[in-house]
Amino acid sequence: MIMQNRVSFQITAADDAAIVAAINTLVAKLQPYLTTLTDEERKGGLKMGARDVSFIQKADAYGAQYSTQIPAFVSLPNLKEDVVVVNKLSDYLRPLATLHRSMEDTIMLAGSEAMEAALLVYAAIKTCAANNIDGAPEAANDMKERFPGKPRRQVVAKP
Repeated sequence: MIMQNRVSFQITAADDAAIVAAINTLVAKLQPYLTTLTDEERKGGLKMGARDVSFIQKADAYGAQYSTQIPAFVSLPNLKEDVVVVNKLSDYLRPLATLHRSMEDTIMLAGSEAMEAALLVYAAIKTCAANNIDGAPEAANDMKERFPGKPRRQVVAKP
C-alpha cells in the first residue's frame, strides 16, 4: 500500500519568525480597537448578515439625507462610525478568513495523513509486541492508551 502525502513542507526558521512577527503585529495593532463579547452578549444582540451590510450603508446615507426626520435618540454620527468600522474590519477579515480556512484545511489533511501513518506504525508495533521484540510490548501498551474503550473479549474455542 502506498500512502498519499499531499502535505509535505517545512516552514523555514526565517519564514516562521516573519509569520510570528506579522501575527504579533496584527494583534498589537488591532487589539486596542476590538471588543470581546460574552456568550450571552453574542446570543442577545441583533445579528448582521452579509445582506445587512448594504442595508446599514443605505440607512447611513438616507439618515444623512433625511436627518431632520430621524428621531433625536438615533445618533447618526454613531451610525456612520459603526458603518465605517464594519467596512474597515470586513476588509481585513475577508483575506484572514480565507487564510484561516486554508490553514484549517491543511491542518486537517496533514492530521489525516499523520493519523493514517500512526495507525500503521501502531499495527506494526503490536505485531512486534506479539513476537516479543525487545521493548515493543511497552510501546504497544503506551500507544494503546489512545483507544481507551472496553477491551475486546477473547474468543474461546468450543470443545
